[in-house]
Amino acid sequence: MSLKSRFFTHLSQSEKNVVFNSVKPDRLDLHAILRRELGTDYETNFSELQTQPFASGSFGQVYYSVHASGVPIIIKVLKPSLIGSIKFDLKLLSSMMGLFKLLRPKDDIVDLGPLFKDFRRVTMAETDYISEVKAAEYFYQRFKGHPHIVIPFTYRGLSTKNIITQEYLGGIELTEILERKKNGEDVEEYVRGQIGSDLKVQIRSIGHEMLFSILTADIIQGDLHPGNLKLLPGIRVGIFDFGITAPPPEDRAAFMEMVRDYVQIQAGDFDPGKIFMSGLRFYVSDLYKAINTLSISSRDQGVDGDIKYEIQKLATKSFDLTKKQADLNALMQKGRLLDFFMKTVNEGNRFGLRVKLDGSVMIRASDTFMADY
Repeated sequence: MSLKSRFFTHLSQSEKNVVFNSVKPDRLDLHAILRRELGTDYETNFSELQTQPFASGSFGQVYYSVHASGVPIIIKVLKPSLIGSIKFDLKLLSSMMGLFKLLRPKDDIVDLGPLFKDFRRVTMAETDYISEVKAAEYFYQRFKGHPHIVIPFTYRGLSTKNIITQEYLGGIELTEILERKKNGEDVEEYVRGQIGSDLKVQIRSIGHEMLFSILTADIIQGDLHPGNLKLLPGIRVGIFDFGITAPPPEDRAAFMEMVRDYVQIQAGDFDPGKIFMSGLRFYVSDLYKAINTLSISSRDQGVDGDIKYEIQKLATKSFDLTKKQADLNALMQKGRLLDFFMKTVNEGNRFGLRVKLDGSVMIRASDTFMADY
């Protein structure tokens, strides 16, 4: 079977039209790039090389090939014209930060300085293929032998700062499942019929491993959107594209409290005051520590009243005043804890908070999963 028919047998029309494919590819001489990056190794390691990309994004484009061992592979190529334009755009955005700070609403709780630094770090990380290879290898070893999670093998010797060569994963992209679900199809039956897998078990596995990684791993996959996930036979899920990673939260226990709050919000049985304190602990840790210290100090000195308890009461009262205006069902369905926090308990930023989203990648990864699945 030819390479083209071998691969496209596994690809549905929806997969060919996912968001990643919506970016127009650059016209590149793939043979020249591989020769420059790998020398003559590319001629002996790649066969049936397709010179037209099957997917293209803002940062890179992806080609099909077959490894000398017979394993189907993909080659991701960094767009050569990208680096200069990104650096220019980041400098322009940096120069506008002062204006943004002057014009931002008074009720905006986000500290733009750290957020921009995090954005710049993440943007440049997507052009650092050496780091991406290291991250891919970390996740490959972490999930090696896992019953439900599959990470493609990365060929380090065939990867450079400008290209990455990895094992190809077949299966069904999760974007197709979301599209079919939106159209009213029975997606569980579709997955069962196509690959003989149980969709509920697969989705549960992704959620479990994402949360478990945040609590235990050295680094976290920071771009866990549907386009980077594939449903595979054997009730397995393939995860790929490790260009964006994030460190775990400094206070993992605080993150776990946020997860518990999310579960309680979904169940409709929650304590707004506790959610407020959990939000402070995770998003504004310095203020939370100060309140906690004052509360302990007050009790030790025999002062009547618990500052922490009084703040929780005030937050609950604030929630009661706001909940009629807020669409609680919509906020809960989105699963975005910071939105829930800001549009109910701290509506209009009545508490005058300033949040430093140094870990915005990890937060985005959590929010994306909760919102999409």
